[in-house]
Amino acid sequence: MQGGSARRHIHAGLETILVLSGSRSDERGCCPAGRNAFNPEGSMHSVRPERGCKNRNILKG
Repeated sequence: MQGGSARRHIHAGLETILVLSGSRSDERGCCPAGRNAFNPEGSMHSVRPERGCKNRNILKG
């Protein structure tokens, strides 16, 4: 994600996120640059970028 939000969605498999710069927030809180976030299979959330967020997502499933 760079500059955009993601509407509420459900994950068919594990999503692993590394925040490269800025931060991103979802219903579970804020994830700053240099940190990982994980969304397990079946989880649901929406995402809001903050402070020029750039991240790398890895999806399985």
